Amino acid sequence: MDMVKGDQNFGPILIGRTNEACATQYRKVIKAREAAMEKSLREREKSLRESASPRERRTRVS
Repeated sequence: MDMVKGDQNFGPILIGRTNEACATQYRKVIKAREAAMEKSLREREKSLRESASPRERRTRVS
């Protein structure tokens, strides 16, 4: 999986924080990672659609 902005700093961010702050930060990182994965998935589907032949496009339309 690709690194998401925030993953690289995850360790240092947590130093000296309370458990609640850690949990909040962790949830933010997870949400950012999920959003990045969804975005890359949408981009990949779009590129697949654009590169498909006309016959493939007709069968893929949902």
